[in-house]
Amino acid sequence: MKTRFPISLKIALMVIVFIFITMAFTTFFRIRKDESFLEGLFVERTERVAKMVAAIRSVQPAGEEQVDWLLFQDYIDTIINYFNDIIYIAITNSQNSIKAFTASDIVQLSDERGNPILNIEPQLLINALEERQADVSIDYKIIKVNVTDFDTVLGTVSICYSKIQINHQRYETRVRTILLSVVMVLLGIVISFFYSRQFTRNIAILTNAVNEISSGRFPDAISVGSKDEIGILADNFNIMNKGLYHKSLIESFSYQISQRKGLQGILDLTLEKVAALQQVRKCAILYQDTDGFFYVTRSFATRIPMARPATPFHVQGAGYGRVADWHNRPITLNAFANGLIFPVETRERVVAYLVVAPKTHFDKDDISLFRSLCLRLSMAIENDRLNQTILKQEVYKRELEIASRVQRRLLPKQEPRLAGLDVASRLITAREVGGDYYDLITLDDHRLFVLISDVSGKGTSASFYMALLKGVVVTLTAQAFAPEHILRQLNEVFYTHTPKDIFVSMIFGVLDTRAATFSYIRAGHCPVLYYTAQDNQVMELVPPGMAVGAVDNQQYHNTFRLDTISLRGGDCLLLYTDGVTEAMNQALEEYGSARLQECFFRRCRQEAAAIINGIYSDISRFRGGYAQSDDIAMVCLRIR
Repeated sequence: MKTRFPISLKIALMVIVFIFITMAFTTFFRIRKDESFLEGLFVERTERVAKMVAAIRSVQPAGEEQVDWLLFQDYIDTIINYFNDIIYIAITNSQNSIKAFTASDIVQLSDERGNPILNIEPQLLINALEERQADVSIDYKIIKVNVTDFDTVLGTVSICYSKIQINHQRYETRVRTILLSVVMVLLGIVISFFYSRQFTRNIAILTNAVNEISSGRFPDAISVGSKDEIGILADNFNIMNKGLYHKSLIESFSYQISQRKGLQGILDLTLEKVAALQQVRKCAILYQDTDGFFYVTRSFATRIPMARPATPFHVQGAGYGRVADWHNRPITLNAFANGLIFPVETRERVVAYLVVAPKTHFDKDDISLFRSLCLRLSMAIENDRLNQTILKQEVYKRELEIASRVQRRLLPKQEPRLAGLDVASRLITAREVGGDYYDLITLDDHRLFVLISDVSGKGTSASFYMALLKGVVVTLTAQAFAPEHILRQLNEVFYTHTPKDIFVSMIFGVLDTRAATFSYIRAGHCPVLYYTAQDNQVMELVPPGMAVGAVDNQQYHNTFRLDTISLRGGDCLLLYTDGVTEAMNQALEEYGSARLQECFFRRCRQEAAAIINGIYSDISRFRGGYAQSDDIAMVCLRIR
């Protein structure tokens, strides 16, 4: 904002007014003094001349009757020729009679008609001048000195002199004084404008700097080159300006870094802000990745691996260190020999170092700024890490949701309906998806293919192999292959196309309601619980068998056996996974096979769905509030 009347103009006008008033008074009193001095000179001279004339009496005999007035006449006739400003010299006796007289032609008298009087009587001239009746255009003055004889006054010497010369010299003195005053005033005006500009230059610098701050810009440090109050004001302004700039920079950095996504963007923004500081010559960020290696980020998107003995720098209590004190520093930091190191710490560890080299030196405000930036950088890195974790969790959660939907679609949509057979099944996963799997495939009106399995592992990987198992089983059962052939094909697929640590335990077979038989194969899975209504007891069916995918087919074909049992009305079969017997309570005690057999025996005369629900309710009561640790799958087959 421009002012209408700058302070320099106001100061200059004040100085000009002061100079003008001072010069006016000075000129007035100087002229009065010079005129008085000049007047005094002429009076003193005239008095001296009059005294010289009066001194002639000293060389004559005593007594008034002895005075030689002609001697006076001769002397004054000579004197008047030497002074062109003397109008007349008259010498009178004690009776005031003119005894000697001489006059110049400076003054002329006129008669009543205005005609000049050629022969002027001395007394007439004296009387006219003394009565100020002479028609003259000049000023004059009369000086009188007594002619004495010791203490006796014998007469008077009267000298009338013209002030023309005095007035002329007065005029010249006035002109010179006024001209000098004018010159001094003009010089004072020029000097006042010059010095007012010089004096207010520092104020103008401060004003412009304040205007820049008010418009949102932060000027460089100002220097006024003075040690007075303005210099102190400039120093305080620099401190205030630097503090406001640092505060604005921190606020801007905090907002911008909160909008950056990704570690590299955060580091780039930090380097950009630090490198823009006027006092920074060079800057870098040392970042420690998860493997413990440090990298030097010297420019945007540039990371240089550091040599292995790049051990972390231990910062002392001051909150920062010096590069020169890092004796085992990387060679890439040699350019920062006079720089400082600021740690970037999270709650767990030091994740990075900010390294800065000054153009000259850093003061305590700069160090405070770097520490504030490091604090916000550490918060940004920690937030980015948390965001990445949350993002990964969200992605994993979406993957689990998709896998869960796929797994649900792989399971039978409804229980098969065969005459004389009551079927129920249930799968409760420990996570969104799991590796337990069962299938019920109706082969014809009296045959049901039954399978229950447990893929090693949990989560999405186990569910993926479960989907693979589903596809192979559906394909092979559709071609009516025998159970032995199906098992060998499954083993070939899993042994050849899955990692070595992936294997599948399972029990599958065919229940024939017309023949009242159940032909099954056990491949390293949990036993089948078999309730015989005739004997009213529960027994475990545990034929030999190895899990699918553990060995190749050359070794595998002799590890399993196909068993067949005969079924009667009221008989019941329970197929389950190890999540049932290995369910634990808060005391880390397993549910176990004994509890399962007892619970199954109590409910085996109920409907198949009631049996499964009763077993699961008993398991839940046993666990109490302890979380389910493994998938639970059950298939119940009851002969009506």
